[in-house]
Amino acid sequence: MSISDWWASYDSFAQVLWGCALIGSTFFIFQLASALLIGDSDSAFGDSDELVETDDGVGYQFFTFRNLVIFVTMLGWFGLGTYAEGYSKITSIIVGVVAGLVMVFIMAWLMSQISKLKQDGSMKINNAIGKVGTVYIPIPANQSGKGKVQLAVQGSTHELDAVTTESETLSTGTAVSVTSVRPGNVLIVEKLK
Repeated sequence: MSISDWWASYDSFAQVLWGCALIGSTFFIFQLASALLIGDSDSAFGDSDELVETDDGVGYQFFTFRNLVIFVTMLGWFGLGTYAEGYSKITSIIVGVVAGLVMVFIMAWLMSQISKLKQDGSMKINNAIGKVGTVYIPIPANQSGKGKVQLAVQGSTHELDAVTTESETLSTGTAVSVTSVRPGNVLIVEKLK
């Protein structure tokens, strides 16, 4: 039996379902392969996830090319399976649509769980309060000028601007503790007692 004979053995409704299943599966495999090989990006398909990545008001984008592919694939396979078992066209469409929507909602839930795993690598200056470090560039007394301190914040070492309220200049190598942060991300430090 040739492919054309096999295709002709189905009525037009089954051919549409086969088309949804095969085309959707092809795009799904392509998306999966590209995500594994070059990273997860839908920009080539017009996905707007990356455009709103910094917008905290939008979590998961529901209408994306990826979700359309998942929906069409599930509609095709589940609709085809239902129709092949002898159910009506309406029942086959309902089962396919429900299966597609369920899968899209499962993907939405998975993506929301994955997004919780993201880490923000930027340093939050207020996390330096209470940390102990050493003077890297001398800090003039009585907040009369800035120096630099070296300290570990959020698991990495940073060199940050600092001033002191001490009455003496803090020389290089002096152990200091961060008491607060003033505007401009300048640390206020005191000599470690």
